[in-house]
Amino acid sequence: MKMTRHFLYAAMVMGLAGATASAQTWTESGDAPDGPIPFQDTTGVGPLLSIMGSIDRPNGDHVDTYCINITDPANFMASTSAAFGGAAAFDSRLWLWNANGGLVVANDDTPAGAGGGLASVISDPSTYAALTGGGVVAPTATISITPGRYLLSISSFANDPEDAGNTDIALLGSDFDALHGPNPSAAGFDHWENFSDSDAGAYTIALRGATFCNVPTTGVAGLMGMGLGLLGVRRRR
Repeated sequence: MKMTRHFLYAAMVMGLAGATASAQTWTESGDAPDGPIPFQDTTGVGPLLSIMGSIDRPNGDHVDTYCINITDPANFMASTSAAFGGAAAFDSRLWLWNANGGLVVANDDTPAGAGGGLASVISDPSTYAALTGGGVVAPTATISITPGRYLLSISSFANDPEDAGNTDIALLGSDFDALHGPNPSAAGFDHWENFSDSDAGAYTIALRGATFCNVPTTGVAGLMGMGLGLLGVRRRR
């Protein structure tokens, strides 16, 4: 009976831990903010391989933004393309911001060299051509992603971030399948266009070279370890 209680307790602990992150996937909790600030934290242990969520523009859910930790810039990739393990039920756009909300890179459509289509893919500018066969808009090639915390936004076409003067922060419409950096004619982020649109549906952002933004608190991590230990005791008996 005592071991049965231990087993149930361990199962409960593991279930609570799994509510935040299932395996290496973060699932949107409620409605992630439009961002880039505020944003939704991702919490878990180990590599972050995907983020799952949905947008519903007819009901005001235009953009979702998440905090991620890029640990391997040379291998970093984020994509909604099936060619990379992602998915989107709408014409997606991906935007990567630094921790202060400054745009780093963005993309609208996947280049033909990586399957083409209306999904999106971003990476470090130095690896984009080899990864996708697509181009890098000048002067984006001078941008270098370094390890650290970043903010990742997903929107649909043609929802753009703008400065206070309504200038697009990136000119994605000038070359849809290229990797874009900040528009040098724009100031900092002020708002998303968020015009009325019918786009809605689920998405999966596949990731490489990234981990969760936050690790579980010491208490949760300890409970997870206790749960695993109790499960091990149960198996031995």
